[in-house]
Amino acid sequence: MQNWLFVFIFKIVSFDIIIDTISMSVVCLLLGSNLGDRYAQMEKAEDLLCRTTGKKLTASGYYRSPPWGFASRNDFLNRALLFDTVLSPREVMFNCLETEKKLGRLRNTTGYADRIIDIDILFYDDLIIHEPGITIPHPRLEERRFALAPVAEIAPGWKHPLLGKNAVALLEQCPDHSEVIPWEPDQG
Repeated sequence: MQNWLFVFIFKIVSFDIIIDTISMSVVCLLLGSNLGDRYAQMEKAEDLLCRTTGKKLTASGYYRSPPWGFASRNDFLNRALLFDTVLSPREVMFNCLETEKKLGRLRNTTGYADRIIDIDILFYDDLIIHEPGITIPHPRLEERRFALAPVAEIAPGWKHPLLGKNAVALLEQCPDHSEVIPWEPDQG
């Protein structure tokens, strides 16, 4: 009995050590929607991402803003999420694209358009990646108030690895002066 107990305790201790040595990264995702029940779509996306991407650390509030880069009568809702993850940037990107597909997103290759759900990687630790299919930090993040407002809320000290400025400074200096306002689910 004593040998069995020793082996059991040793297995638990060694498992804990293995878990502690796994490298965690922080990834920031931006959810957006301007079609249908925007709030419900974003809640579904968040739920799926929590199951596939890692441990959600925090989430910003919701923000309403006009479309950026194209004309539409449909305002967007946006929300940023921070995750601890063991996944690589490409694996996180795969999860984002799969989540969009599960929720009915059809990718438009001819430019910006209305969308039921949009999920972008804004940053992944302080990595800089420029490869086919993935760019981190997100290109033109510093030009998009609708993305910077939620990031500044949940990660104000995050420093853009290319520009050397934190999220709050980027928001203050953002050339985009679109109206980005907090939104609550009971506002419809």
